[in-house]
Amino acid sequence: MFPPAWQCHRAPHQLRPPRTRSSATAGIEVPDLVGLSASTARRNLLSVGLRVDELVPVAGIPGVVVRTQPPPEEAVSPGTPVILYVGVDAERLRRELEQSLSPS
Repeated sequence: MFPPAWQCHRAPHQLRPPRTRSSATAGIEVPDLVGLSASTARRNLLSVGLRVDELVPVAGIPGVVVRTQPPPEEAVSPGTPVILYVGVDAERLRRELEQSLSPS
């Protein structure tokens, strides 16, 4: 189940910068990107030294990040790729699924 649309957008003052771990663990914490646009999420990842591995379409508000892998607050190495699960129209997902299942 997805959150209501009013919960999916955060004002800039509600975003907290990711914490970096001590040099003992030498990691970067994956920022919480849920509810942000895919382009804003990408910029946030790049600004902390992480990168987008792929965008995976899932049912949800079009263009809005639904979840990430690794999840928020997980400590990872600099440069780690992050998968963004981005909302698309449910009808689009249905059409793509039907196309992928139909014989070529």
